[in-house]
Amino acid sequence: MKLFLWLALLLFCVQTAMTYQETIIDRDNQWGGKTTQTEFKKNEQVQDVVIYAEVNNFYQLGVNKIIEYYDFDKVLRKASVFYNSTPETKFDFKQVTEFFDQNGSQIKSEQFFNAKFTSKKGIVKKTTYFKKSGFNQDVFFYSPKQIKKQGYYKLILYKDFAGDVIKIERFNRQNQLLPEPP
Repeated sequence: MKLFLWLALLLFCVQTAMTYQETIIDRDNQWGGKTTQTEFKKNEQVQDVVIYAEVNNFYQLGVNKIIEYYDFDKVLRKASVFYNSTPETKFDFKQVTEFFDQNGSQIKSEQFFNAKFTSKKGIVKKTTYFKKSGFNQDVFFYSPKQIKKQGYYKLILYKDFAGDVIKIERFNRQNQLLPEPP
């Protein structure tokens, strides 16, 4: 009976599996590496397109690779930059990912910081939400050491059109809003 279930599951997976086609679209891109495009298909319909660029010339600066994700209409939906962790790295990031809506407008940015930056500033991750109304939101997530020091895990800064902070909220590890400090 178990063998029958495994065979049925395997057959189901094979029939619903996605196929992909990888194409080198540039052998010498602007960063000194090659750029590949991968199309993922299910039932001959393109489900996702991923562009991957090797970044040879930027490696000394700290950039390791760039990956872009596109939707069916070839509109950029997500772009990630990965940074290396060498001591010479010029950036404070491990990874930065930008998210876009169906019109190509940026809606969110996630920044993951490297260990060197985190040990100095206590920030592990920062997420910025871009609102169409012009009000933005920065969300900071802190390291365990910083949490013990300051007493909160997450900080949200609400900003107006000019980028001035209009409201601050602090949260504990259980995501409960903490009272304003005196």
